[in-house]
Amino acid sequence: MLALILLTPMFLVSPVIAGNDDLNDKELGVEYNCDYAPPWADANNCDDNALGFYNWLGSHGFTKQWNNGDTNASERHFEMWGVNGTDYDWVDNVDFVYFAGHGTTDGLIFRSDTDGDGYDTQIAHYNEMYLGDTDLEWLFAMACDVLYRDWWWWTPVRWQAVFNDLHGITGYASTAYDYATTGEAFAKYLTGDMGESVKCIGDAWKAATILTQEMPDVVGAVYCICDVDPGSGSIVLNYYDEYVPGYGNGMYNDPSEVVFSRQWYYET
Repeated sequence: MLALILLTPMFLVSPVIAGNDDLNDKELGVEYNCDYAPPWADANNCDDNALGFYNWLGSHGFTKQWNNGDTNASERHFEMWGVNGTDYDWVDNVDFVYFAGHGTTDGLIFRSDTDGDGYDTQIAHYNEMYLGDTDLEWLFAMACDVLYRDWWWWTPVRWQAVFNDLHGITGYASTAYDYATTGEAFAKYLTGDMGESVKCIGDAWKAATILTQEMPDVVGAVYCICDVDPGSGSIVLNYYDEYVPGYGNGMYNDPSEVVFSRQWYYET
């Protein structure tokens, strides 16, 4: 079942320097947690999940910059410097990040407290992230509930402040299951290696969810920038439709370079 919600315009976009920090637009980073302390159960397949994504794209011309698992994974890698985070060295220093682990409507859950300011320890909280100001284009979150919504709990809206030239976030609007193959399937759909044509990022996430998250209660979701012509109200550019570099029509310019009215697009 598809659900489409376009939120009201937040501001008119003015030209600023693009978020890309270098000429390499294919840099990858992955972070995963398998071993958790109570109350969180272990998620034993998260390493295979994240590394499947990492290694497949790495074998197709993408630059494998870093992979951090368990004791090397840290919420500070996702958090901005204003809360003693180090995203400028990690998550916001590559173009695509894949996280595999537990999640909540508040953010991404880690196995131990590596928080920089003692706020929401063990969680890279949406209030502590500010992504895209250096290099990051997409955050792929293989984690439960990060994009959950209900008629009274509109979680994706809470992620708007995270976007600072970020193009989009993928995740789940429900429980997701600890299967080993989701990351690699997602990567293969992005490169057209699943026996069908290359898929854009939004469709690839949807297809990987349908293929590998086989339980009927799983709801994948994509939350991204959508630019709308303020005169006609028609969608001019939807970052859901981006392809990874080297495939399809490739990437769009950073949102700050687009001169239409910015809205957010949400689909499950």
